[in-house]
Amino acid sequence: MGQARRRRDADHQAGQIGSPIPAAGLQGDHRGTCIACLRPTDTGLAFQGEAEWIFAGLLGLGVPEDQVHPALADLDSAGWGNGLVPVGKTAVTVRACAECASKPGFPVALLLPGYPVPAVQPA
Repeated sequence: MGQARRRRDADHQAGQIGSPIPAAGLQGDHRGTCIACLRPTDTGLAFQGEAEWIFAGLLGLGVPEDQVHPALADLDSAGWGNGLVPVGKTAVTVRACAECASKPGFPVALLLPGYPVPAVQPA
């Protein structure tokens, strides 16, 4: 389980956030869940662009600001680890449920190996 999700779980247990964190799955963590609400999902999307664009996209999905960078580091420790951000354009694919993605108007699709994922890019 990633650092951001452990902290979110600890915050919930301490009563610091309002919405309940869904229970961990059978594997004991939140793998296979939406990056924003932590509910199980098999859909997702990709963000393509500069690091700031990807950061803003995750904020739009509903990931709390202080947890965006740790969530990205969990996804790609080489590009986002140790407080770093990638230089230039990059792409990050995330699991996101249709409900969280609909708030900012992002498209989602099933995450299936070999099939394209909808990409959100700056205009």
